[in-house]
Amino acid sequence: CLVGSEMCIRDRDWTDLVFQTGFQQDYTASISNRTDNFSYFWSMGYADREGVKVGDRFKTFRTRLNLESKVTDFLTIGLNSSFGTKDKGALSADVGQRTNNSPFTTNEIDDPDSPYRMYPSGDNNTKNPFFDNLYRDRKDMEHKLNANIYAIVKLPFGFEYQMNFNPYYKWYEYYNHDSSQHPEWAGEGGKSERKNQKTFNWQIDNIVRWKKEFGKHRVEATFLQNAEKGQFWAVSYTHLRAHETRGNL
Repeated sequence: CLVGSEMCIRDRDWTDLVFQTGFQQDYTASISNRTDNFSYFWSMGYADREGVKVGDRFKTFRTRLNLESKVTDFLTIGLNSSFGTKDKGALSADVGQRTNNSPFTTNEIDDPDSPYRMYPSGDNNTKNPFFDNLYRDRKDMEHKLNANIYAIVKLPFGFEYQMNFNPYYKWYEYYNHDSSQHPEWAGEGGKSERKNQKTFNWQIDNIVRWKKEFGKHRVEATFLQNAEKGQFWAVSYTHLRAHETRGNL
């Protein structure tokens, strides 16, 4: 510490501060069973992955449910479905700022009212790699649902009919707010951005199969009729407000 001053000089390894050892957690659990007329499979999974940059993180939850039931000798119905959600809103350190920062910084880097918190080296040639994230909020979420609902009917004379219905849903939510309390963003009054997107697609397949054997010969034929539709909605909003400067003459 300097004599007669509360300011202390500390040695900081910026590379060590902004990088970390990546760590990954992945958990999966499932249950299943099968009988002559019914079968099911259900699984759930959760993953939490931390990258090599401090603050870099990705989380996801996923689940799958498969069902099949033989209702009668001629009718089988089933469901194959999956759902997943991703959280990509983590804020990581600005590792590019580490190269120009001096390894010798003051203890005032931890003081919210000190300019050294933003500029640890005492000038504006570089910045605290963690500073911007103190004034930023972010949400980045994605959800997906995918399914196949089907029915199989056995018909006379070797015919079989199958109907597949495949719905697909996707929701996306993004929000980012840069606070006007940040010294560099105060001039424009802060900034916020929001996006909402939704996708809904569906597909229907009508399939007729015919199988017949004539002595040593086997004949198979498949007929398919398909219909599908895709829809997409998106809303985007950006807010930017500049400060008003007023004075008295």
